[in-house]
Amino acid sequence: MFDKARAFNAARPELVAEFNELTAYLCFDFATNELVPEQVAKWQTRHDEPADGMVTADTIAAAKARRLNGATP
Repeated sequence: MFDKARAFNAARPELVAEFNELTAYLCFDFATNELVPEQVAKWQTRHDEPADGMVTADTIAAAKARRLNGATP
């Protein structure tokens, strides 16, 4: 189900890196050294974003807004 998200995210390492930093690596699996799209989708759901597991410019904007407002990731 999240194969498209994995491919999408793999093609955008700069967005993934920024998302990881903004969210304190909440969706990152250190055992596999990969972003987990299922966890990204959960994060997106909690923050009223489309829960597709893809780290887009909108996902980054939501993460930045939370950080600017002092909210936890």
